[in-house]
Amino acid sequence: MHGKAKFDNLDQILYGKCTAIILHYRAKMKFKLSRRMFAILVILAAAGGAAAWNALRNEGAAYQTVRAARTTVVQEVSVTGRTEPVEDAELGFENSGRVSRVAAFVGERVVKGTLLVELDAKELSADLREAEASVETERAKLQELLRGTRIEEIRVQEAKVGETGIARENAEIAVRDAIREAFIQADDAIRNKVDQFFTDPQRANPQLTFELPNATLKKAIETERAALEHTLRAWNTTLLEISAPPARNNLNQVQSFLSNVAEGLSVVAPAGSITQANIDKYRADVAAARVNVSGATNNLSTAEEKFRNAETSLTVQERELALARAGAAQEEIDAQAAQLRQAEARVQVTQAQIAKRILRSPITGVVTVQNGKLGEIIAANTPIVSVISDEAFEIEANISEADIVKVKLGDPAALTLDAYGADVVFKASVSAIDPAETVIEGVTTYKTTLQFDATNVPIRSNMTANIDILTAEKRDALSIPQRAIFTKNGGKFVRVVKGTGLQEVRVETGLLGSDGTVEITSGLREGEEVVTFIET
Repeated sequence: MHGKAKFDNLDQILYGKCTAIILHYRAKMKFKLSRRMFAILVILAAAGGAAAWNALRNEGAAYQTVRAARTTVVQEVSVTGRTEPVEDAELGFENSGRVSRVAAFVGERVVKGTLLVELDAKELSADLREAEASVETERAKLQELLRGTRIEEIRVQEAKVGETGIARENAEIAVRDAIREAFIQADDAIRNKVDQFFTDPQRANPQLTFELPNATLKKAIETERAALEHTLRAWNTTLLEISAPPARNNLNQVQSFLSNVAEGLSVVAPAGSITQANIDKYRADVAAARVNVSGATNNLSTAEEKFRNAETSLTVQERELALARAGAAQEEIDAQAAQLRQAEARVQVTQAQIAKRILRSPITGVVTVQNGKLGEIIAANTPIVSVISDEAFEIEANISEADIVKVKLGDPAALTLDAYGADVVFKASVSAIDPAETVIEGVTTYKTTLQFDATNVPIRSNMTANIDILTAEKRDALSIPQRAIFTKNGGKFVRVVKGTGLQEVRVETGLLGSDGTVEITSGLREGEEVVTFIET
């Protein structure tokens, strides 16, 4: 407020008020003040009133001031967090299976590597034994190659070549027989089963002896019959050749023709000299022909497969004989060594699969969750056991985006735990700050982790922590309350008491303290009196 009139009698008012207050409390006190003590208090009250008046009076305006002084400016970020174990693990199996053993229960302390739960692995154990046997087999083969072939083994191998050679010859004969039988069945199907209802079946333009509702189908059957005449004649001239693919193609052509004939007979009706009995016989003959041709096709495929197998076996045995006679080349030794390594790898793979059916604790701590039950089917990738560290804990807190810019790794912190009360203070430091944000109820925060300075701190998981993080500190810094600073023309100013007036002085600021003080880096001197409040 401006003007001195309102404060002309302020000294007297303050003196009277202070005296009245002292008299009031003097009457209520259980002991009596002496006259001398009473006078001293009155004088002090008057002096206080005068000091208050001097602090509030300047050129007719009421304001409050403070002197710039050197202090320690401290900047802190205060947050609430939770204690968490430094290490924890939620464990489950990669594959589903039946629980065969539960070895650790809730509350039990386990060390790293302790068995927790095991799934049934009987089949994998059998696979492992088989794989280990394969390793022994491949190792024996390698040793045999390194040793060389004995004459007795060469004789045995020569006998095997002879046996497989005979088997190959027999298979070749069987293929020729199958081709010949296929021709017989195809020829019988056409000439004896189908040609009975054709006119001039072996000439260039064979005709069906009955009409079909589908003229296109009738024409197709007659055209196919003419083509088959050329096929059967050409086939008959190549019966001595062992060539199953052409024979198979011929059989496919005959089967396609018989299928169309069967389709035509299925819709033909008695007419003229064609009676129902004739039609029934035609159908039966064609059905039998299709069965015979199909059987011949299967027999040919079987004979052909046996011939290929016999040829392959003969090739293998001949190669083995050559190997036995020549001895093992370095390349063969290397190849067999590779086979041995492959067998050993199968053992390792099976062992790894068995290991995946066993849960072991990855840390030393306490089991907090155990959902494995003996005989129960466990689904894949489902956590069933949890283990937390019981010796090392850290604090996790979510700091707002406005404060996170102040916090850096290594910043010290003091914290209290609700469980221990405000009198027990723990020391910690910032160990990690998540680069990605965490949105909590619409507010952007960043998860910050702090580590206790002391080890073996007697706490438990998920305790509430009240944290003060020291983000910056300036010792012996010239400082004033932040409220004394105002902005003008883009600069920062304070009002300094100069004699009986005020002078606006531009200042530069530094660290802003958490208690409302601010560091002044230039513009003020220690002891200068600045205005913090002006009553308007």
